[in-house]
Amino acid sequence: MKNEEVVNLFKRYWGYQRFVKRFVIAIEAVLFVFFIYEVLFGPEPIGFFGFLWSVLWILFVLFTIYVIVSSVIEFVMNITVGTAFRYRAVEMLRRQFGRLIRSDFERTWLVNPGIFSIDCQDKYLLVSSSSTGYDAIRLDAGNIVSSKVERSVFVETETVYGSGSLSDVVNRNPVSRSTSTSREIIVLEITYKGSDNLPYVVSIPFDEDRISAERAQYMIQMFA
Repeated sequence: MKNEEVVNLFKRYWGYQRFVKRFVIAIEAVLFVFFIYEVLFGPEPIGFFGFLWSVLWILFVLFTIYVIVSSVIEFVMNITVGTAFRYRAVEMLRRQFGRLIRSDFERTWLVNPGIFSIDCQDKYLLVSSSSTGYDAIRLDAGNIVSSKVERSVFVETETVYGSGSLSDVVNRNPVSRSTSTSREIIVLEITYKGSDNLPYVVSIPFDEDRISAERAQYMIQMFA
């Protein structure tokens, strides 16, 4: 069952993005016409090659401005409007699953919003995310081939420059100190058999919550 509410929600968000970008293009088109008018009818006469160079320079400047402004707008919209839309999408998915499944375990995520739920009593699970086109996929015990928890470890290093010993301060020798922290990203991978009898894999992100991922895997193993 496809969640049309979520699909339409993101269509609206992408429509807002396109509208803003087209508005920026319209403003730049007006600026282009204005600058060309200033070049053609300016106080100093201009030859063909001078006019051509001016046009290319104006196009380059406007294109650079468009790239910068579009990137800033996309970033701001992503952390403001985009975040609000993602929270709304998660709530819509929760309402949908509340009607479809008696959940013993539920997991939602905001980045490319999705939801994952397990019903241990009736022995099936539901998944709906951007990768499924927000179509709720039901996996019964007989369709689940295997499940495993995958771990990816990333090391983040932060370097701070400052003064060291007294001799370093006197001699003005910069000293750097590096601090490394490891971050573990957890993903639950479920392999299932599709209607065409071919194997497929669905991935459920758990960020750094290893305990919840292993708990969900144990629940699946109890009936699959």
